Amino acid sequence: MAFANGTCDSWGVQALELINHMATAQDNIQDKIWMENRNRDYATSWIEMKGFYALITPELEVSRFMATVMDSGTYRIKLPFSATIEAIGRPIVIGDFFELPSEAQYTPTLEKRKRYLEVTDVTWDPDTYTPGWLPLMLLVTAKQAIASEETQQIFGDLAKHVDQSGLFDNDDGNNPNYQDYSTIEQTIDQEAKTQVPERGSEGSNVIREFTNAEIDQAVAAGIPHITHIDFNRTGLYVEDALPQNNDDYTEAPVFPTSPSNGDYHRLIYTGLAKDVPPRLYRWSEVKDRWIYLETDRRKQYTNQKAILEEYLTSPTSIPAEDIE
Repeated sequence: MAFANGTCDSWGVQALELINHMATAQDNIQDKIWMENRNRDYATSWIEMKGFYALITPELEVSRFMATVMDSGTYRIKLPFSATIEAIGRPIVIGDFFELPSEAQYTPTLEKRKRYLEVTDVTWDPDTYTPGWLPLMLLVTAKQAIASEETQQIFGDLAKHVDQSGLFDNDDGNNPNYQDYSTIEQTIDQEAKTQVPERGSEGSNVIREFTNAEIDQAVAAGIPHITHIDFNRTGLYVEDALPQNNDDYTEAPVFPTSPSNGDYHRLIYTGLAKDVPPRLYRWSEVKDRWIYLETDRRKQYTNQKAILEEYLTSPTSIPAEDIE
């Protein structure tokens, strides 16, 4: 539930989330469509195991946009089956993690970066069968692990903190190795609003004149005095939830606590309700409450910002599609 803290607003359901939860286990499948378990439980302490593999040199394929590790980065590790059962009480399964201490690397600041592998396949090693056709060792196929929803207990929670709706996260988790992309996005958005503020504008001086073809059509339809009609932006006004004449206003998801008479406030919505259009209110000391004025409905008609509206719709400019 969410309430906008205004006497003219009403309570309403902001978000509803239904969860069919199944306990994490090795003998069930969480997602029977994709055949995978995303909510995994990894141990925070490592178990030492002896095995061997051939050293490989991972190759990077550098494309125009990113660098990716090619298939040469696939590890094939051989582990004794009996020693594996003794160490962890079960065989290796897909999704298990290996840490290779000997392949750790260091950053320019001498910070250690461990190499993690995620198991992608498990089978018997064909070179270790006994004369009686009994397998002795596991052949584990693993690739370099990446941070994801499934591996957040190892790499850190890359999801975001629970927002005001209480359903989803918006900031990174407990691992300092990863940047807070949400904070970066919010910082860029705030800098953009500071450098190019979105202000209200008076458009009554923008006159749109009728063409000769429109005048002829009007005369043919029995309207001879169409040229006497003023056709301007004010007549075709689309609500933008911004005060006219560049009046000052505040903008936030909540109302100011100490407003003065005549103050404008643009109520915006965040979280799951971020798609709700902003609303413009004005404080009235006579009624002792915020008076609703209008809703920003520009998105229904155009995806351009209001600051570009006069330029894009100027009657003295040639439309882009007509320029040869």
